[in-house]
Amino acid sequence: MGAEGTARGREAHPERRRDPGHCRLSHDLRFLENPGLHPLDQRRLRRPSAPLHGRLVRDRHVFRSARRHGRAALSAPPTSPLPHFEHKVLPVTPNFPEFVNAYPEQGIHTIKLKDLLNLRAPQDLCRDISTAFPSVTIGSITLVDQIVLLCLDELLRPEGILEIGTFQGFTTRLLAKNSAARTIYSVDLPPTTQTLIDTPEAGKVLSDGDYNDDYLRDLQNRSGEIYLNNLPPAERSRISLIKADSTQLDFAATFGPIEFAFIDGGHHYDIVRSDTEKVASIMKRGVIVWHDFSSGIHSDVTRYLADRASTNRIFHVHGSLCAFQLVSQ
Repeated sequence: MGAEGTARGREAHPERRRDPGHCRLSHDLRFLENPGLHPLDQRRLRRPSAPLHGRLVRDRHVFRSARRHGRAALSAPPTSPLPHFEHKVLPVTPNFPEFVNAYPEQGIHTIKLKDLLNLRAPQDLCRDISTAFPSVTIGSITLVDQIVLLCLDELLRPEGILEIGTFQGFTTRLLAKNSAARTIYSVDLPPTTQTLIDTPEAGKVLSDGDYNDDYLRDLQNRSGEIYLNNLPPAERSRISLIKADSTQLDFAATFGPIEFAFIDGGHHYDIVRSDTEKVASIMKRGVIVWHDFSSGIHSDVTRYLADRASTNRIFHVHGSLCAFQLVSQ
């Protein structure tokens, strides 16, 4: 086709001149519509491509091939790439211990949620999760916190889970619904008829750590573990509720093997330290997760972890209230 024919083609299709991205679209569709491609490759190829530059000629070839040969050209298997397409093997993401060990052995290291998501096995990329609508009151965990917990559970595949701080059972339910753990222990104080706060003050609930704990204690006494009420028997049977003061509990005599611990009980420095040290004493390998790190209300959690980080490697997931430490004795 001569220069005159090329000019007429551009006038008939001005969008091609203004937005060369239409060529890239057909190129990417070849992968997104190919069920035989590895899910990790599909996910990465969904990301917006860089400016085309030298790829423009190659992608125009793909576009024209599709017009000549139909959609079959767009869904060709990756083992038989279209002409001028360079098939690249994506690097394998390192496993969880390798990821952790890449950081200094002391300190609190902030990572992104996508760092945990990228560590998941390819066969788990499209796995469904089950969760309940959280309570409109405070005291539960955010959606980001939920994903952090489920990612860590998926990466470690624990057989025994320990939760300190049952509250209304929201996190307990989340773990029972999504984890393959055989046993989920959940510890909280025994119920009491005593009312700690007669008329709650909203401002103090959101600013005073002790007042917040008392408010949530009253709420739990009234409601109980409401999120566990309608669990199917097979899931409910895996949960063991223990009503006791965790600081007075003999962990070795009470719990079986634990590879995953979620600490969200009392928020005083001494309580967080006691819960952590007791968990660490019975955990041979696994992960300890703390909730309310960087909280504006419960500052003692952050203060304790800052002290612990002087001799331990701790991670905080940005945008969440979760911090964790990988344990390997």
